[in-house]
Amino acid sequence: MYHTDTAQDFKAAEHLISTQMFDLVVLDSALPEGKGAHLMALVHQHAPEAAIVRVSALTDLQLIRNLLFRGPAEHSNRPFDLMAFYKRINHHLAA
Repeated sequence: MYHTDTAQDFKAAEHLISTQMFDLVVLDSALPEGKGAHLMALVHQHAPEAAIVRVSALTDLQLIRNLLFRGPAEHSNRPFDLMAFYKRINHHLAA
């Protein structure tokens, strides 16, 4: 069984990442109040062992490569197959 948390906005996500430990973070790269890259840096600072699965509508391959270089475990373009996404999540949590 897994414990999950969700954040409705950027500030709530900052608070959760800063105050709790996570094994896996699913993060959208486009957030209304801030950048997903900032939250990624917080995850690396507060939970360096956590896997990050970044979800995005980005199609620029160079930008995606730069994001992956920063450390997310995976990058998934939207729309994505929900069952394949579920398998990726389970793969990272089983590691």
